[in-house]
Amino acid sequence: MPDDNTLSKRIEDAGTAFDSKSAGDSDYNAGNFDKALTEYEKVHGINPKDTYIAERINLCNDKIANQPRVIRGKVTNAKGETVKDVKIEAEFYKKDKNGATIEAKWKPVGKTDDQGNYSVTVLGETTKLRFSKNERSLTDVSTAMSGRTDANAVIGGLSGYFNKAKLKAEVQITSEKIDVVLKEVVL
Repeated sequence: MPDDNTLSKRIEDAGTAFDSKSAGDSDYNAGNFDKALTEYEKVHGINPKDTYIAERINLCNDKIANQPRVIRGKVTNAKGETVKDVKIEAEFYKKDKNGATIEAKWKPVGKTDDQGNYSVTVLGETTKLRFSKNERSLTDVSTAMSGRTDANAVIGGLSGYFNKAKLKAEVQITSEKIDVVLKEVVL
């Protein structure tokens, strides 16, 4: 037979679990999934075998992962100059019927404006953004072809024009404001 302290603790835990379950259900129904998750985790700590609570924790995690969030910032090059029309992609995850990630894909979510600013909306589960821009210059063609008239010079010059450099960056999403410095990758 349990002693009085053990019995008192069990009664207290039952009351706490009931209160936390009720609060969690109210928060969940109101769309406050972070708060609901906190309450359900309290119950799970008291009774880890409660299948209703385990299911509600999974539902909260799914809801939180699928809530959109806005990420903003400014994109510059290594010289500190703003870069316009930078392509921005976010990593999205394809999941199987059990919710396990089976594939990650990059999808376009926006680009920078004329001042290098951006604002993109991504899902809560998105952890990375990728920024890229091809840099091209007409002077490369004329420089590559100056004094040459053969076909290889023309092909080489056009190749230089189209593949001069690419500005790139890939960042982890750690906050709602991320300023990005693009690095030049010569192709």
